[in-house]
Amino acid sequence: MDTNGDCLGVVLAGGRSQRMGADKAGLIWQGERLLDRAIAALRATGCTRVIVSGAYPGYEHVVDQCADRGPLGGLASVGQVAPESRWLVIAVD
Repeated sequence: MDTNGDCLGVVLAGGRSQRMGADKAGLIWQGERLLDRAIAALRATGCTRVIVSGAYPGYEHVVDQCADRGPLGGLASVGQVAPESRWLVIAVD
């Protein structure tokens, strides 16, 4: 991917983690939170702006406007604030 800065990185992290029983984004793997690993991966591909789909103060984030709509609900919420025409989307897990 080129690094011209017009690609938005999106981390899907707004799920309820019902089966896991804990917020997956905050889990530590190899000494780093999964959320931080996902953000770093997107930046490494050339995304200069990364938005987290979910309520994560301390990060640029967008809370789902319609709860319980899954990943598409999260993407629709990001779409309301993101003018970039190209997105690279990954799940936090």
